[in-house]
Amino acid sequence: MKGLILQDYYLMKKNLIISSFACMYFFIILILGSTESTNSEIDIVMYVMCGLIPCFMTSCSCFIINSDRNSKTSFFSKTLPINTNVLVKEKYIITYTLLLLSYFVIALFGVINHFISNYKPGKNALFICFIVFSLILLFTNLELPLTMRFGQTVAAVMIIGLFFITIIVALALLVKTKTSPDLVGKISYLFKHKTEVTCILILTDIVHSFVSYTVARYINK
Repeated sequence: MKGLILQDYYLMKKNLIISSFACMYFFIILILGSTESTNSEIDIVMYVMCGLIPCFMTSCSCFIINSDRNSKTSFFSKTLPINTNVLVKEKYIITYTLLLLSYFVIALFGVINHFISNYKPGKNALFICFIVFSLILLFTNLELPLTMRFGQTVAAVMIIGLFFITIIVALALLVKTKTSPDLVGKISYLFKHKTEVTCILILTDIVHSFVSYTVARYINK
């Protein structure tokens, strides 16, 4: 397992450096721009970062999967004394590590802003960030087996399509909240029951992570 992780690290090192610099540039610009911002404005920046930075970072692991697929590395690896389940598990470990690292960077952004501009997250900020995390995890769990089966280009098109559908649905809900007081009440109900919603999301995250891993194992048999 250690050897596989080191191998993939060296293969994605260049992409990881490029993605890291892109995230760092984005990070610095936002830090400089948020010095005069209010807490609610910084909260919105945090929500955007929760969606963008993980996509940048996890794309590195999908590049490795696509590279293995194109070079037939995963096919020849089956002739080695390595269980294919180990190969799949290693890809998920790398992807989830990059995902968690992304949110560590986002948390660092919040801490730095706390010392620079006395930023304090809003009442529902962490809850909304967790909802965004759950959505990104869902997209990631969709992207991994799709990349293994169809390649990165097809998987990227599918994920972008899903992403735009999500944006359209979110905008439709935003418009509807201005015309439908019932929907506003339902959203307020979610915020009033954050503990229950969080537990449901955690359970859902575990389930679709398990399903994604199982499908990936089946693809790589």
